[in-house]
Amino acid sequence: VLGLSLGGFKELLRAGAVVGNTIFVASVLCVHFMCVCLVYLWRRCRDDAESTNPAPSFLQAAQTCRFPSYSFLPAMFFYQTTLQSAVHLLAYEPRVVGKLLGVCSVVVYNGSLAGLVLYVVHPRVFKGVFEWHPASQSEIVRKLRVFFGVGDYNIPKDVTYAWRYGMMFHDFWPHEHRFMLVEVAFVTVLGIVGGFETTTWTACRVQLFVNLVAYLAYLAVFIKKRPYHARGNNVVSALTAMFQTLAIVCIIIHSYTDVRRSVASRAAVVFLCCSLATMFAKTFVEIVGACSENVHAWREGREGHTYAEMTDVSMHGAKQLDSSGSSMTSSSSEESNGSAEANSNKDTRTPPSVGELGCSRTIRSPPLLSSFSSNRGSRIPRKPTLIQGSLTTPILNTTV
Repeated sequence: VLGLSLGGFKELLRAGAVVGNTIFVASVLCVHFMCVCLVYLWRRCRDDAESTNPAPSFLQAAQTCRFPSYSFLPAMFFYQTTLQSAVHLLAYEPRVVGKLLGVCSVVVYNGSLAGLVLYVVHPRVFKGVFEWHPASQSEIVRKLRVFFGVGDYNIPKDVTYAWRYGMMFHDFWPHEHRFMLVEVAFVTVLGIVGGFETTTWTACRVQLFVNLVAYLAYLAVFIKKRPYHARGNNVVSALTAMFQTLAIVCIIIHSYTDVRRSVASRAAVVFLCCSLATMFAKTFVEIVGACSENVHAWREGREGHTYAEMTDVSMHGAKQLDSSGSSMTSSSSEESNGSAEANSNKDTRTPPSVGELGCSRTIRSPPLLSSFSSNRGSRIPRKPTLIQGSLTTPILNTTV
C-alpha cells in the first residue's frame, strides 16, 4: 500500500484495506485542511491590501471550504468496510502487529469519527435554529424542496458552525437532529458482524439473520421517525434499506436450496442493483444541492448564512425570534404597516416546546406554514418534507 510492504500478514487483503482506507481518508482530510489554509492566507492578503475590511478568522475560511463537513463524506463511505477489516484482523490475524493494527484502526478511524458525530450533535454543543425557506420563491424552487428540503439550520452564537459541521445534522428535522448517531450505530453493527468469516452454511445463515434483524430494526425506526425534512430523501433512503432487506431475505432463501443459481439468488441481484441505483441517485442530488448552495452563497458574499438569510426573509414576512428567544413574532415589515389585514395574516399558533423539538431553540417559520395542515401532534409540519441525504448508507455483505 503506497510502497509499504504488508507481505508478512496472514490476512493480507484485510490489512491492506485497513491501511489503505485510513491513508486515503487522512490524505483527503489533509488536502481539505490545506485548502482552508490557502483560503485564509488569500483573504488575509486581500484584506490587508484593502485595509478597510476586518481581518478574517480561520473559522471563516473553514466555513467557506466546509471543513471538516465535506471530508465527512469519504470518511463515512469507508467506515463500515474499514471496521469490518479491522475486526477480521483482531479475530484471525495471528501476528501481534496485525492485531495492534486492527485496534489502532478501530480507535483512531472509527472511534474518532463516531466521537466527532457525538460531539457535534451533543445538546451542550449544538445550539441550532431551524429556519424555513422563504415562501416567496418561484414555483420551480418550491417544487425542488422535495429534493433539497424546506429549510436550513442557523447557529446564532457561531455562524460558521452550520457550514463546518452541517453534514452531520442539516438533513434532519430539529427533533431528529441526532439521527446520525442511529445511522453510525447501524453501520457499526453491520461492520462488526461482517468481520467474521463464514466457512459453513450454518455460520453464513446466522450472519445473514443477524444482518436481517439489524436492517428490519433500522427500517422500522426510520419509517416511524422519518428524520429527513426532505420528503424525497425519506423515500429514497427507505427504498434503499428496503431493497437491501429484500436482498438478504432472498439470500437466506437461496441458502436453503440445492440449486446453484436459484430464482432467489437472481432476485437478490436485482434488489442489490436497485439499491445501488437509489444510492447513486441520492448522491447526485446531494452533490447538486451542495454545489448550488455554495455558488449562491459565494455570489451573494454570504458564506455561512442560511438560504433564508441570503434571500432576505424579513422582506417576505418570515417569523423572527424575539429578544428572549422563546416566542415568534411577525416580521418588521408587517409591524410597520399596523394594518388589520397584516395582523390577520399573522400565525398565532403556539410554537413547539424545547423538549418536543429535541433542540435548544424554537423554530423560525414563515406565516404561510399555516397552510400546512398535516401536523403530527406538536411537531413541526411534515407536509413539505425532504433535503439532502444521509451519508451512511450501509454496504450489504452478500458473501454466502
